[in-house]
Amino acid sequence: MIALLLVPAVYAGSYTNFEVAIYIPVSVVKSFEDPGKLQSDWDFIRRQLKFDKVYIEVQRDRNLAGDDLLDRVKKFFLDHGVRVAGGMALSDGGSGQFHSFCYTDPADRQFIKAASELAARHFDEIIQDDFFFVSTPGRNSGFD
Repeated sequence: MIALLLVPAVYAGSYTNFEVAIYIPVSVVKSFEDPGKLQSDWDFIRRQLKFDKVYIEVQRDRNLAGDDLLDRVKKFFLDHGVRVAGGMALSDGGSGQFHSFCYTDPADRQFIKAASELAARHFDEIIQDDFFFVSTPGRNSGFD
């Protein structure tokens, strides 16, 4: 009987039969440089949807969130009882088209390594958004 009292409480989500997670792209994360925007977005969304977890994107199209911002956004959600994880989209920008990194290019690999290390500094879990694709023989081959 005493052993049962020492077992930590199991996570109870916002809904009975499922959990909800949301994914925040890095462009939105960067808009949270204004703390009022983060609070405002939180208030708006929570009136309509209860979510249990948030994926905070650290990189997309070579656009990186900064360490201080990631710390603040992560803390905000944790303080509101929402679990956090990191996210990355390995797209390389472009003119309205998705472009993959070239995984044989040392500079691209170095950038991906740095972005992964950024995510790992802040999160124990990182999801890879669905841009993990490559179609190189050449960056401008028309197959990107």
